[in-house]
Amino acid sequence: MAQVDTLLIGRSTYDAVLGFEPWPYAGKRVVVLSHRAFVARHGEERREGCVAQVLAGLAAEGRRHVYLDGGAVIRAGLHESVIDSLTLSMLPVVLGKGVRLFDAALPRSNWRLDATRQLPSGVVQLAYSKS
Repeated sequence: MAQVDTLLIGRSTYDAVLGFEPWPYAGKRVVVLSHRAFVARHGEERREGCVAQVLAGLAAEGRRHVYLDGGAVIRAGLHESVIDSLTLSMLPVVLGKGVRLFDAALPRSNWRLDATRQLPSGVVQLAYSKS
């Protein structure tokens, strides 16, 4: 996260994290992908369009390390083949129901496991890169 210069998050994720204390993205530029206007509380900005277009715009502004957050944004980034690394966090909770991160419409892609990390909370993170 230290090398991340911008977070691109979906509107549902943005709405969910607004209630977090402290603000989880402190010190980072946050761009919310949304068609609906909102009042920024922490300096966030809104962009519209597909993920590839927004990333191209951020790259033109000199942004090189953009972190995507939120299921819809991640799925769109995978569909558009613009994600080059992926960190999956496995929580020690069985939901039974919920919003899927991956859907059947995603194209096949191959990934290489680069690292694993176990956090004190019991969360296990798997870091992958495009192979």
